[in-house]
Amino acid sequence: MAAPGGTNYTVMRILQNPRQIAQAQTGQAAWRAGTARPSSPSPSPTLAMKAGLSMSDNKTLEANKALVRRNFEVIWSACDLKAVDTLIATDYIGHIATLPQPVRGAEAFKQLVMMFHIASPNIRFEIQDQIAEGSQVATRWIAHGTHQGEFMGIAPSGQSLAVTGTSFHRIENGLIQESWDDWDALSMLQNMTQDVFQSLSMRF
Repeated sequence: MAAPGGTNYTVMRILQNPRQIAQAQTGQAAWRAGTARPSSPSPSPTLAMKAGLSMSDNKTLEANKALVRRNFEVIWSACDLKAVDTLIATDYIGHIATLPQPVRGAEAFKQLVMMFHIASPNIRFEIQDQIAEGSQVATRWIAHGTHQGEFMGIAPSGQSLAVTGTSFHRIENGLIQESWDDWDALSMLQNMTQDVFQSLSMRF
């Protein structure tokens, strides 16, 4: 016989107690009938988080994604340039796929935003997906607008624009420190110069 507290000792105590026997039989009958199920253990809070990350790590990742979303919603879509001072680092560096040199500094970033809003005052950015890891946030987006102003020497065409793109932002001290941005520039230019492309296609 096992020592008190062991498995055999517990079984013998149940067999010596008629009430416990009845309870055990009732439970088994209910289980066979499908009216009772063993209770599942409460999920651990850590299971709801990414593997290997603490709760504070997850909060940081969510805060970084929220910062980037605010950048798209308040700065790029609403053209609130005052928000640049609270969201973008003063020594920000932007690697823009269509520009030969990086955009350096918050003031240069404001000029970039203004260039797009002069060309399309109603431009709006819609976030399709976001993934955060470490200090970086990857965002897949689509921008909608109308070509109502000059853009890089291209006269306004009145054409509707729908441009897809991706951006990678590096966050430092709660601010956007650096970004890498790429989008379907060819599709955007084709929409802006649709008449030119149509006239060229008619010649061939």
